[in-house]
Amino acid sequence: MLLITKFKFKMKILKILLIACIAGLILLAGSFFWSKRQIKKSLVETGTAAAEKYNCPAREALIVQMQDTTIDVRTMNRTVWAIGKLKVTESVPLLEDKYIKWAKASHKYNKSRYEVEKALGYMKQGKLDLMSFDGLKFN
Repeated sequence: MLLITKFKFKMKILKILLIACIAGLILLAGSFFWSKRQIKKSLVETGTAAAEKYNCPAREALIVQMQDTTIDVRTMNRTVWAIGKLKVTESVPLLEDKYIKWAKASHKYNKSRYEVEKALGYMKQGKLDLMSFDGLKFN
């Protein structure tokens, strides 16, 4: 009788653990897809804002915006990040040039070098990007 009770208790614990594992996997998958949706939304906002500002297609506008020295550092970071996520390969020579020019610690966009480094990694070195948006279409 005691053996049967222990067995039932162990089965209940296993069921609880199984349910917890399944719930964890569902939460993990859900957070991945939620993150992807948020990143896509941010890319569309950044690309659309640049396209409206420079009156040209989004990918082209992002390259033009990266050359604009009047924008603030946060906007430059978002621009370079978007270029990297969208894998705008036409921008590679410009990114390489900016990486060198922005090397001086006192340069306005020095903090943007990290985003340039990541963008170049995605496009030139084949860095793994679990959330690639190179085929994203803009309105």
